[in-house]
Amino acid sequence: MKTAKLIRKHTPKQTNGVFVFSNISIKTIERPWLDNRPMVSCIPEGEYLCKWSHMAEHNVDHYQLQKVPDRSAIFIHIATKPEQLHGCIASDRVSIGALETWGNKEDFMLTISS
Repeated sequence: MKTAKLIRKHTPKQTNGVFVFSNISIKTIERPWLDNRPMVSCIPEGEYLCKWSHMAEHNVDHYQLQKVPDRSAIFIHIATKPEQLHGCIASDRVSIGALETWGNKEDFMLTISS
């Protein structure tokens, strides 16, 4: 199974990260850490299975993190501001495209750390 890692730095306004897969690194944004509160906090550090899944809210397919404690519908998708997110991980269109090409709709393991 493929593996990737996300190394994050928290600030009061947002969480910035570097998502590394294969020999590619992309910048990410998330909401700030707010005690894992649904819809307003980034997710806890840990290891997550990512599966290709349908995002009903926008009628598109993206990778979804599985078994996030006390959370649901955590996707990796396109966004430019943390305010656009409801607990998901985001990057720009080109970077998300590179991730999805690398993943090829196959499951992968993501390790998130600070």
